[in-house]
Amino acid sequence: MIDFSTRAITVSVMMVGIGLAATAVVLVNEELDTIRASHTTVQEVPTTTVAVFASSLPQGHIVTFEDMAGAQYVANAVPSSIMVRADAIGMRLRNDVVAGEPVLASIVTNDLVEMVPVYIRTRRGTEVTHTCIARCPAPEIKAAKE
Repeated sequence: MIDFSTRAITVSVMMVGIGLAATAVVLVNEELDTIRASHTTVQEVPTTTVAVFASSLPQGHIVTFEDMAGAQYVANAVPSSIMVRADAIGMRLRNDVVAGEPVLASIVTNDLVEMVPVYIRTRRGTEVTHTCIARCPAPEIKAAKE
């Protein structure tokens, strides 16, 4: 049988153990809150406004101010050949573009010769064929001309 003094010591040890466990839980929760707070901090990324096409446009279209809009890009991800809106006005598109595409120097041209399709002519017997080999118009334009 357990006497009173052994029971008192057992209860005291249990109370101290429960107190230490509760203290450990509180400290661990505080540390977890600190870790969560440090991981949920959003760092601001520097951005810059660049010229993009406001809508999809066909090859050969002459660019106007209304064809372009501004979009936010991450500052260090801006293509090196990005153009200023004013520089692109009046230039022709070398290719079709889609809305949101950045206005790049490689997409526009002032040289009309670059826009002229290049065809080769082949003859097989009495049949003559013209085949576009460079800067070919879209199929619906080619079909309309024939």
